[in-house]
Amino acid sequence: TGLSSARPLDLSTCLVVLPTAGAARRLRAELLVCSSDTGVLPPLMTTPMGLLSLAAEADETGTTTVASRPDSLRAWADVIVNSSAEKYPLLLGGFPDPAAVAFRVGESLAAVCAVLAEAGLTPSSPELLRASPLDEDRWREMEALYRRQRKILQAVGLREAQAVHIATAQAGTPPPKIWRIIVAGVTDLSPL
Repeated sequence: TGLSSARPLDLSTCLVVLPTAGAARRLRAELLVCSSDTGVLPPLMTTPMGLLSLAAEADETGTTTVASRPDSLRAWADVIVNSSAEKYPLLLGGFPDPAAVAFRVGESLAAVCAVLAEAGLTPSSPELLRASPLDEDRWREMEALYRRQRKILQAVGLREAQAVHIATAQAGTPPPKIWRIIVAGVTDLSPL
C-alpha cells in the first residue's frame, strides 16, 4: 500500500547510513513501491565509510583531494619498490624481491590502514605501540612506510583517504544540505 499525499515524499535532506550497498538498493526499491502514487525524492544512502567520504572536505575548486584507492595503491607500490628488505626486515624481509610483489604488499598495507581507520587510528598512532609492545619494531616500520606513502600522495596534491576519514569523523560535520542522518542497522529488509 502506498503513502497518501498530494505531493511527493521529500526525503532529499535525509541521509540513511546502511551497512551494505545491497541494503541501500533494497530500501530504495521499497521506497519507490510505497510512494508509487505520489513519487518520492529519495534520501541519500551510503555505508558508514561512504558517509565519511561524503563529508570529507573539498578544496577551493569544489573537488575532493582525497586519494582514490588506485592512487593510494600506486603510492604504496612506489614506497615498496624504493624500499629495501634490509631496512624493513619485519615487513619486507619475507620477500626475495619486494619490488616484484609491490602491489600485493601495498594492498596488504592499505588493508591494515583501513582496519586501523575504523578504530580512528593510523600507523602513526601511539596507541598501537602501547597496545602491542611486542610488535613495536613492526609498527615502527609500518609507520615509516606510511609516512613515505603520505608524502608521495601529498606531492601530487592528494590526501590519504583513511586520514581524511578519521579527521572527518572527529569533526562530526555532516555532508552539505543534509539535515538528518538516519542509521539503519539492517542488512536485509523484509517487504513493507
